Amino acid sequence: MNTKPYSIKIICDNAGGLTLQLPGFAHYYQDPKQATEDLSAYMATDSTDGWEGHEEDADDCDPTRDEISNGGYRVYSATSMDEVRDELTSMEQSGWANAETFAAAMRLTLA
Repeated sequence: MNTKPYSIKIICDNAGGLTLQLPGFAHYYQDPKQATEDLSAYMATDSTDGWEGHEEDADDCDPTRDEISNGGYRVYSATSMDEVRDELTSMEQSGWANAETFAAAMRLTLA
């Protein structure tokens, strides 16, 4: 099992999309299940070396406190496996379909 610290940010938007930010890689997804595949690959290898699909706009996505509090975004971040699991619990209870779909798919991956 991986014991290195992670650097993961998952940004859900109110349009149903999801941005995944990892070291050296960021991508915007319309299908949250596709994001779980990339996150799972990162967690297994601790690397995004050689990955294709990096998007500068996704890397630059950094919602402000106002954008978050006005309901435009939900931001989840984790630096350890325990934090990933905690964030999944929070996502499952968010009421946002994209967050809930992502969390459910990740739970299956982690099982």
